Amino acid sequence: MQRGKGKDGVRIDGGREVAHEVVGDEGDEEAALADASVADQEYLEGVTAANARPRGGTHHRPKSKQRKAMIDHQNNNGSLDLPSYFYLHFSNVRFDTSLLAEILNLSHEAGRSVIDLYRWIVRYRSFTPSDASLSLVVHFLARHKDFKAIDSLLSEFRRTVGPLAFRASLERLARAGRHTQALRFFDAAPTELGIQRDAAALSSLVSTLVEHEFPGHAEGAVKQYATEVFPDEGICNALIRGWCNTGKLEEARRLMAEKILLEMEASGIPRDAETFRVLISNLCKIRMTEDAMKTFRRMSEWGWSPDAETYLALIRSLYQAARVSVGDEMVGWMRSTGFGDQLDRKAYYGFVKILCGIERVEHAMKVFRMMKGYGHAPGVKTYSLLIEKLATHNQGDRANALFKEAVARRVPVTPRCIRLTRVM
Repeated sequence: MQRGKGKDGVRIDGGREVAHEVVGDEGDEEAALADASVADQEYLEGVTAANARPRGGTHHRPKSKQRKAMIDHQNNNGSLDLPSYFYLHFSNVRFDTSLLAEILNLSHEAGRSVIDLYRWIVRYRSFTPSDASLSLVVHFLARHKDFKAIDSLLSEFRRTVGPLAFRASLERLARAGRHTQALRFFDAAPTELGIQRDAAALSSLVSTLVEHEFPGHAEGAVKQYATEVFPDEGICNALIRGWCNTGKLEEARRLMAEKILLEMEASGIPRDAETFRVLISNLCKIRMTEDAMKTFRRMSEWGWSPDAETYLALIRSLYQAARVSVGDEMVGWMRSTGFGDQLDRKAYYGFVKILCGIERVEHAMKVFRMMKGYGHAPGVKTYSLLIEKLATHNQGDRANALFKEAVARRVPVTPRCIRLTRVM
């Protein structure tokens, strides 16, 4: 450890060394206590600082055991209160947020003493409180489930509370299963903390509740504050994901097919092709094909037409649901509305792959012929997939014919030996 002005080191928990600024240059510098006492750990897990001068006229370096005994004696007899303890160990330390984070990470058993430390460094060490540093203390206290202490901390430093500390409080309450308390905290935030209930704040509440499997309470909050903050697409999607993740697909369907769209209309949210595409695509993803079709049919009622991506999502979903005739009709509608150029070789291969996956090989061959009829030359993947499926369905002649067609078209299909199932 260096002596004198400038940078010095503080040894934390008998091991790691953390650099900090030293203020003052008089007297011998006190070495870090490598054998920190149990009493020290009660306050900040043995965190000590250099440059603590011995009291009295004689400047000397007590032996390690003597220093340990001195601090143990003072703490155990109650003669060293917290402010005196901080003056003794931190009087020459210049704090910043990263050093505070280091101390908290090493001080698992400190408890509410971290609030006293935070208050002390703000008052006496010229530490400027910030939203980031406050959130660190919130997370620390929440790990001990000391939410009363968090309320006290945020109340004392209410002018410092920002999105980080606010979200940290919400997230920790939800993680601890205190969803109703999280809702009360959000409700009181404007008056008690000066936090505005805007889209960002509501998004923080919804995302934390959904993440910890409280989508019902999240949706209730969205309804409650809809007159103040109408949910944007991100909030709506978070609610939908929340219901899906908890296995409540019916709730997700209701929310997607009815509630969101209707509330968007009532609140004047623009209903454009993009909004419908998102709703229909998500319904298709959770296999709610019929609800997706109902939403598709209602687009014209509001004066909007589906785009190419909406058509493709519906066609894939219809084929996946084995509603092949309706899927074929949707292909025809897509062409008639001017999106035929989006039905390229890649799109047709996707349809063929879905149909082969549900063992609808005959319809896959129909789409294959449709593909060629519209001038799209099948590639290696399409030929190989169909040849293999025909062979496994004991249609070797058709598989060989398709192979010869590929060779004639100079498509480099590799011949394969496929075991056929004997039909009894």
